Amino acid sequence: MWIEEMKAGEINIKISLLEYLVLKKGIDGIYINEFTNNNCGVRADLAVLNNQSLHAFEVKSDLDTCRRLSEQVRLYDLYFDRYVVVCTRKHLDNVTSIVRGTRSGVYLYEDGQLYVKRRGRHKLIANETILRSLLPSSLPKSNQGARVLLSRSLTKRYGENLKVIERIKVDRSATDQDILDLNPHNVRKRAFRNHLKKSDEAWMALANSNHRPNRPPC
Repeated sequence: MWIEEMKAGEINIKISLLEYLVLKKGIDGIYINEFTNNNCGVRADLAVLNNQSLHAFEVKSDLDTCRRLSEQVRLYDLYFDRYVVVCTRKHLDNVTSIVRGTRSGVYLYEDGQLYVKRRGRHKLIANETILRSLLPSSLPKSNQGARVLLSRSLTKRYGENLKVIERIKVDRSATDQDILDLNPHNVRKRAFRNHLKKSDEAWMALANSNHRPNRPPC
């Protein structure tokens, strides 16, 4: 029950965040729910690739704690061009204190709305960092094209998420299903289920064709 409440609180904040970024601010790009990069061990509740710039958003609902926030912000500062902590009133003072002296922005979530409390600063991370820590090791490396490579890599992996953002624009609102569809793990599971379904249908069709009685010769 506690886990369900925690997830519900986080999803509600993410819905408001998506609507704020996509509908109010008009920020296009690839949105990734529960973004992870195994090369450097960094994760973000929501990441956005916008014009070859990588942004991170960390969500702190009422049921979350700020115990790990200092370390999270340290990693965000290394691997993201911009990062924002989105929190409820319960955590606002603590979050503001923790991120003081960093580039972090702070958004307050209250009564279904987002309020900008600290804008934060945008700073492009070095090409060397992108090449060393954010790209798959199998990709050919080019220091001058690091951001192009990063954009291509994320687009190839998460390009289907663009359809979710277009759906939000058409509907003029976001839903919990949109949040789930932006999660690469859920997308992979859905693709696997579709693959199994198609395989089952193919086998059933084959089985049915094998059981049809042979027509007598004319």
